[in-house]
Amino acid sequence: MQEQHRRIRGRWLSSFIIAVVAMFAAWTGPAGWHSRRELNLVRPGIGHGLKPYQHRPIGFQENRGQTDPRVKFLARGDGYALFLTSSAAVLKLRRATSSSDATYSAVRIRLKDSNPTPEITGLNQLAGTSSYFIGRNRGRWRSGIPAFGAVRMANVYPGIDLMYRGEEGRLEFDLQLAPGADAARVKLDIDGASALTLDAGHNLVIHTAAGDVIQHAPVIYQTIDGHRRPVAGGYVLENSHTVAFAVASYDTTRALVIDPLLTYTSYLGGTGGDQGVSIAVDQSDGSAWVTGTTTSTDFPVTGDALQTTNFGSSDIFITKISADGSGTSYSTYAGGSEADQAAGIAIDPSGNVYVTGLTLSSDFPISLGAFQETLNGTQDAFVLALDRTGALIYSTLLGTAKLW
Repeated sequence: MQEQHRRIRGRWLSSFIIAVVAMFAAWTGPAGWHSRRELNLVRPGIGHGLKPYQHRPIGFQENRGQTDPRVKFLARGDGYALFLTSSAAVLKLRRATSSSDATYSAVRIRLKDSNPTPEITGLNQLAGTSSYFIGRNRGRWRSGIPAFGAVRMANVYPGIDLMYRGEEGRLEFDLQLAPGADAARVKLDIDGASALTLDAGHNLVIHTAAGDVIQHAPVIYQTIDGHRRPVAGGYVLENSHTVAFAVASYDTTRALVIDPLLTYTSYLGGTGGDQGVSIAVDQSDGSAWVTGTTTSTDFPVTGDALQTTNFGSSDIFITKISADGSGTSYSTYAGGSEADQAAGIAIDPSGNVYVTGLTLSSDFPISLGAFQETLNGTQDAFVLALDRTGALIYSTLLGTAKLW
């Protein structure tokens, strides 16, 4: 079985290495490829040659059973995942340390002494949905999961709302204070960091084994007569794990906004090979459907639906991107417990999408009544069909008992 896996990976890995080398040269220049970067860069494979797609918004998925029930919304990006609960934001971080190893950290940012049951609402619903098709157990499949451009947590403190949003791959959160609200109530308890420091730019640096999370010095302002009026202020380290905000005098009869930007620094590269193999354009709206293969456990499919773990040694991804590249209207992944490889994608006149490839997985997700439900031999082709909304039409295997 390992030999078959090596054959599959060998067919595409050499060409992908060439693409990665080209991308590294373009990104790093004389400084070398070890330099750090922020979240808004695109991982090699999907982004190569697709400049309009480099600024996809972060999408916050509603939790409908695809993760821990305590999570209300989740978002994923290159090297991190964000889980929003009623009382905290949990960042799961990952930094590749070699081609086969990675370092992981988890950071919990909790509003100290805040409302334990705020009203949590997704805002600005994004076009399309996401689905999860994992293995043969249909009880684990999830379809039609909506994603939103922002999440509001109302009254985390009296008169204070917390808003999470994502722009161009960057994560931001705003504290929105109603007139008369007390900014001194806002305190962040941060667990999971090796240290908290303030750098020369007055940014809060959360040090972890998997890299540094940076909360940039907040922009604090009031809107008066249609114009933003800045208010002086910044972070105060109260102790080794608690951060507060210092805010200068302002007009307490008007609303106040405290707006930090959150970024995560890590290193280029993943734990395995990533390859976008085929693109098809929907002529009705100009959107692009992309498919490919990944052996990385953190492959950044899109901001709104990133595959958290690779179910097998390699899985396929299927992503629909808007015509102007500004957003993802649908994304899904599929695969079994062994190697799966995408080969091509096509769209029919009705907008239905067809993906084909090769699988070694005896538990590749197959629909009821499929033309071929079981794996013949050690590897077979697969055909997976989705309608234009991403709903599964059918999935079947194709092959004989003889190894090709």
